Amino acid sequence: MDAPRQQSGLRRIFISGLFALIPIVITVWMITAVFNAIDVWLQPAIALVVGRRLPGVGFVATIFFVYILGFIANNVVGRRVLQMWESFIGRIPVVKSLYGGVKQVAEAFGPQSKDQFREVVMIEFPHPGTYALGFATLALNAPGVGASRYVFVPTTPNPTSGYLLIVPLTKLKPLAISVEDGLKLVISGGVVGPSLGGE
Repeated sequence: MDAPRQQSGLRRIFISGLFALIPIVITVWMITAVFNAIDVWLQPAIALVVGRRLPGVGFVATIFFVYILGFIANNVVGRRVLQMWESFIGRIPVVKSLYGGVKQVAEAFGPQSKDQFREVVMIEFPHPGTYALGFATLALNAPGVGASRYVFVPTTPNPTSGYLLIVPLTKLKPLAISVEDGLKLVISGGVVGPSLGGE
């Protein structure tokens, strides 16, 4: 193997490793930041009660806090409390945009996404001859169109914005991939995800 080809291969391996490392680093950084923030907030109170600082309190408290939020979000009273909180956040100009965007991204990947997005489809968009990836939701009988589906066509790399289309059933091309894989394709710009498969 000649030197230029060997250098090209080494460069490709390095870049692949770098792209594999980036999401790991970001995930660890975010989780560590949450643990540290809670730990810093709780340690003074722990020191007053126990008499000294206890390492790892942030980790345990974060796990406990997540379970508590999950419990609250899954009962009627808890949902009412969360709605009141979101109503309060919605009155703060900048914060409401940040909170809303993060919440939509989280919901897109949450368990409820399977109920919202029922099928990954391909449609002609934005003009004939080009196709876009979309997520079919509810069926309807649109006036002047007939049997149709609502189709959400997200933008890349931000799937929280996009276009809501009413597409006749005859214009839908269902794809044999899961909603999760479809979201991966959208967010990565087609770099990460499965093959769309044949008809």
